[in-house]
Amino acid sequence: MAALAYVQTIGVRTVKMGDLVAALRITAKQERELLSRMARASLIASVRKGLYLFPEKLPLGGVWSPDEATAINALMADRQARYQITGPVAFNRYGYDEQIPSRVALYNDALDGERRIGRVNLTLIKVSPDRLGGTEEITTPTGETLAYSSRVRTLVDAVCDWSRFNSLPRVDDWIRRDIKASRVTPSDLVDMAIRYGNMGTVRHITDLFEQLAVGKRIIQRLRNELSPTMRWQDADPATRKRAVEEATRILRDCARTGDDITYGNLRERLKDLIDLRLSTHEDRKEYGDFLAAVSRPEHNRGHGILSMVVVNQKTRQPGPGFFLMAEAFKKFRRGDDEAAFLEAEISLVRQSNGFAVKPTV
Repeated sequence: MAALAYVQTIGVRTVKMGDLVAALRITAKQERELLSRMARASLIASVRKGLYLFPEKLPLGGVWSPDEATAINALMADRQARYQITGPVAFNRYGYDEQIPSRVALYNDALDGERRIGRVNLTLIKVSPDRLGGTEEITTPTGETLAYSSRVRTLVDAVCDWSRFNSLPRVDDWIRRDIKASRVTPSDLVDMAIRYGNMGTVRHITDLFEQLAVGKRIIQRLRNELSPTMRWQDADPATRKRAVEEATRILRDCARTGDDITYGNLRERLKDLIDLRLSTHEDRKEYGDFLAAVSRPEHNRGHGILSMVVVNQKTRQPGPGFFLMAEAFKKFRRGDDEAAFLEAEISLVRQSNGFAVKPTV
């Protein structure tokens, strides 16, 4: 308990590897083993490798875990990161959802992924600094300060990040109730959506406000922000569904007639529904995500990978992303004969869509 007594004496909560060596007159190896042993016994909590949280005093029973505020602030302070709590914890805070979440979702500008500190489970969502804001701070009973997405910002987050938080269509009812109860105003939602949302957020709120017959000037502000079509990553579920259905129809027609279609031509034919780009690596990855969404249902039916009829204009072959998709679908492994796989797959796709080779005369 010498480590606990020392840390409490100097009045700190976080200890980095190396801080105890001189004070306790131990070696670096002994310090490492000591801290590891204390973390396993739940006397302290590991924030990250080499950084530990200590209790102000050890509770009865000798088992301790930091509260959410202490854990979050220690992690964010270590990375000098900005953050705000969003998602299910914010939904619960503002009375949208009665379920007590087991994880805390954090938008922040430093870390991504899952993290556990003591008994606190965190989902870290790294965003650009300009997507942080629209917050309110609360002070916990222990004196810690936490930054939450505000009520209006939480509604925008629920629309913008619906697939992560499983918040559509529930958020539409939340917005309706909050407007009716004057907890938020349509104007505030518009401001927040334009500043912190994406094109899908703006389009979804535009559609909702049109149903609610919100004032024309407010709806026009939203319309002024809209581009003719949306990127795949920004699209709402209805837009994604329409784009996938139309692409499926186009590609099945190609398979049935024995034709192919270039990435550029497919992009052009879908331009009124979805904005598919090819300029950058990220653009091509997003295009691949779209083609995977088109191909997966047909693959699951045993009809082959439909997007193989989408080809490079020069090579008349699917791009490298096709083989990554085939690997993900467990139809192809690195080292397999690519030519033989393509031949077998195109035969399956065409046959499944009614292609018949015309007999030679």
